[in-house]
Amino acid sequence: MSNELVKVLILFALYAALEIALYSSSVGRLVSRAVRAARLTLSEQDARTAE
Repeated sequence: MSNELVKVLILFALYAALEIALYSSSVGRLVSRAVRAARLTLSEQDARTAE
């Protein structure tokens, strides 16, 4: 009984770690995309003010 419980807990912990890793990587991609878009907008503004 306790052996089965330990297996279930380990599987649950692995699943939770996988979910956290996937969530953090998707958040990281969203942040980097937003930063890239902001940089592009700033560089466009710099180009306009230089003209």
